[in-house]
Amino acid sequence: MGGTYDPETGQIVWEAHVPIEEQHAHYAAHPPSCLGALEGTAIDLSGHPFDGHGEPVNTIFAVRCPCGSRLFTALGHFDEDGDYPLPPVILECAGCRVEHVVFDASRHGFDGVVGNLANSEPEGQLDELCAADVGGPPCEIILRFEFPSDVLGDPEWSGREPELFSWITIVGRNPSDGRLATLFELECA
Repeated sequence: MGGTYDPETGQIVWEAHVPIEEQHAHYAAHPPSCLGALEGTAIDLSGHPFDGHGEPVNTIFAVRCPCGSRLFTALGHFDEDGDYPLPPVILECAGCRVEHVVFDASRHGFDGVVGNLANSEPEGQLDELCAADVGGPPCEIILRFEFPSDVLGDPEWSGREPELFSWITIVGRNPSDGRLATLFELECA
């Protein structure tokens, strides 16, 4: 990824071909294609804690179905223990019931795009991602993408930058009171 540890300062020094603020604007204007037909609006959610690599380039989108609905039931695959959801992750629109695959690890994110992962059938039982913390489904959905800071401006990745996110987080938001809960997250690089 784009950072190296500086032992003198104890800080990560981020390598970037394009200034970080310009990267924020670029990714906000160019959402990853995994959003498909969903309409993504870039938002600020700086108060919500996100896991990840610590990269400074994060873009967050609130999504809406083409039918106009902002409410979805998030679905993931669970193994027999049911401990942690696995991709692919599907958003089922509460308005029109159309299903949108928003993350398939074999096609989306850095590893999926560069071919580090083989195509495979989903394993486990498809079920709702826990949304009890936001009042249960359906809820509003927010997708956060963390990008390596050294990809934008590197000729090797030209034209594919929005697809090369290194971490995805899917957050549910209660439409009545705005409560947030992380529904799914995964390292993609």
